[in-house]
Amino acid sequence: MLDFRFQLFAEPERANKEIVIAVIDDKSLSYYEKQQTFWPWPRDFFAELTGYLRRGGAKAIVYDILFASPDIDRASSDGLENDIKFNDSMKTAGNVILGAQLIEVVEHSTYKLESPMPITLPQQYASTSIFSSAIFPPPQYQQSAYTLGATNYFDDADGVCRSLPFIFYYNRHTFPHLGFATYLSVTKDSLKQISTQTIQIGKNIIPLDEQHNFRLWWYGS
Repeated sequence: MLDFRFQLFAEPERANKEIVIAVIDDKSLSYYEKQQTFWPWPRDFFAELTGYLRRGGAKAIVYDILFASPDIDRASSDGLENDIKFNDSMKTAGNVILGAQLIEVVEHSTYKLESPMPITLPQQYASTSIFSSAIFPPPQYQQSAYTLGATNYFDDADGVCRSLPFIFYYNRHTFPHLGFATYLSVTKDSLKQISTQTIQIGKNIIPLDEQHNFRLWWYGS
């Protein structure tokens, strides 16, 4: 019934026109493979992209990619130099948000969380799942970025994502979802509790379910 309502009442025109997605797709991968540049791309690619988006006036630059390790050396480029370029571009932009993958099972994290989140979030709204490990970007990336956000994504039994947590609880830290971190970094809005399952963020009143998830609003079918 929920899917039926979305199909019946979807309003694509309500989608925010200010959100732009730069997609790494098969066409772009194929193009660079012909230039003998294979995935994963050198980090100076992302340095150029960050600078381009900054000059275009982006309020936030968000990478839904796990940069889980420093760049590697290639025949045509030096990994350390590429990392420096990417770090410098993030520092100059001042609004880059990087992704981290939170993991429930106990295992060694790739890197530690280097600094507290610039956004303080109340623990009572966090997901009921507790995450003990994580895949973080390298320390220098964390220091160059404005903040981090969780890329965790949960499907329903039929393979469709219909709800997500706003906030995760990781190792005594509250951790925003990647999209929520972006929203807060741009609007600077704070959270206010209205009831046990309803919160207000700025002017938006948002209901949560028993697991503290919010229902995704699909503008299309």
